[in-house]
Amino acid sequence: MKKIQPYLSVAEALKSLDNGGRFFNFFTHEDDGKIADAELEKVAGLYGDKQKAMLYLDMAISKLAPSDQEQIISKLDEAAAKTYQKYKAIRVSPAEAKAGATKNQSLILTGTPVHLDMKSELSGFILIPVMVGSVMTLIPVPIMDQYDIYEIRNSVSEEKFLIAHDKTKDKIPEQLMHVGGVVKVFHLGKDQKDERLFLDVSFFENVEH
Repeated sequence: MKKIQPYLSVAEALKSLDNGGRFFNFFTHEDDGKIADAELEKVAGLYGDKQKAMLYLDMAISKLAPSDQEQIISKLDEAAAKTYQKYKAIRVSPAEAKAGATKNQSLILTGTPVHLDMKSELSGFILIPVMVGSVMTLIPVPIMDQYDIYEIRNSVSEEKFLIAHDKTKDKIPEQLMHVGGVVKVFHLGKDQKDERLFLDVSFFENVEH
């Protein structure tokens, strides 16, 4: 999970985002007034994940005035602008996420994560795509083998929502923060019909008190 340091000015944002991409991105150029998908992926530390790149953008410009955010968005090239409209993140509370989140949606939640280590309560599994010969097959894997699981909420009485991140990474601190990720599902039954949603988080930003 990568920490976001939001931009504090349009100039700072454009200098970072209009970066020319990586050396193999032959059709993108630094400081040309247009921001491509590849440039967003570079600054976000991603390879070939446009949805997460747009999530990074949403979180990175969040402290700018609405008019300044619009100015940044207007610099996206045609392809990136279409990608942004497709994957634009929604800011909701944990309770709102629990009530209305949908699979593959980009969300930004605010709250305090609390780590869960009670495997008996999270005995479900996720489906991992694996190539068997020339055929792609979905293999069920226990969710706790892949992720560290947390509950996040922003008040004692509010509904909680499950969030998770790669268990090979550092633990998420139990402090108030914004977390951004993509909604995924895990299955509680072998028939795969009983599903629960969770947010697979990629980015976070500390909340200033």
